Amino acid sequence: DKEDDGWYTAVAFNSAGTVATRCKLTVVPVLKKAEPPQRLVVAKSKRTAEFKKEEVTAISKFGEEAVDEEDLYDKTRKQRPVFRTKISPVNLEGMGRAHFECRLVPIGDPNMKVEWLNNGQPIEAANRLQYVNEFGFVSMDYLVAYPRDTGTISCRAVNQHGEAETS
Repeated sequence: DKEDDGWYTAVAFNSAGTVATRCKLTVVPVLKKAEPPQRLVVAKSKRTAEFKKEEVTAISKFGEEAVDEEDLYDKTRKQRPVFRTKISPVNLEGMGRAHFECRLVPIGDPNMKVEWLNNGQPIEAANRLQYVNEFGFVSMDYLVAYPRDTGTISCRAVNQHGEAETS
């Protein structure tokens, strides 16, 4: 992010003394044309040094949208899951971060179960994955995506009234 621009200092110290180094970080945004929204492609390489460090981030405007009262959970109505948006496209060259997000209603359904899939198979929890499911915003982040993560990423939501899936 451009807001990370600036001077950074690292200081190390122990009983023998102190040493410091300083560097300037300039973030240059790279815009790329996205692949179809359902694909996560990670290039394979034998040498880690050859990987390009890129981060593709989908910009969310969910916070700016007004919430329709019909989208809120109401225990007196039979509301099946509905995805209001589809998963944003991600294409990586080499290892890096990958972000997937979508908007899901009814908001606040205590019985809603959300599951992320890769090629139709559940994605197992791992330290390199982060999940959010709050106020209709559902996301999954690969902090580091590897070539083995290549595939069709889907999000499935299930409640007692139905099921929905987006990819």
